[in-house]
Amino acid sequence: MENNSIVFTPLRILLISTIIIFNLLAVFTLLNAEASWAEFVGVLSVVFIMLFVFVILLEWTWLHHRSKGTEEVKMKSQYRLAKLIYMVLFVTGFVISYVVLA
Repeated sequence: MENNSIVFTPLRILLISTIIIFNLLAVFTLLNAEASWAEFVGVLSVVFIMLFVFVILLEWTWLHHRSKGTEEVKMKSQYRLAKLIYMVLFVTGFVISYVVLA
């Protein structure tokens, strides 16, 4: 049985990139806390980070269940890598959000 599924689809790569961009934006506002725009952009970035935290949970669950039916070693390793990336982004998002809002 041939499995033609792709783990890192363009949409998933775009999602990961967007999550990283908003995490960096939150850190940037932290570093420029004295600027007049920093509070607004900080709150905006935290809102999007929390939205992405929910999406990460959905993606991680989907990847976990999708990887159960795969026997190929290469595909299993790609699913593991994707889940690891999402878990790192999940934890990082919470930590950055806490620091920005504190």
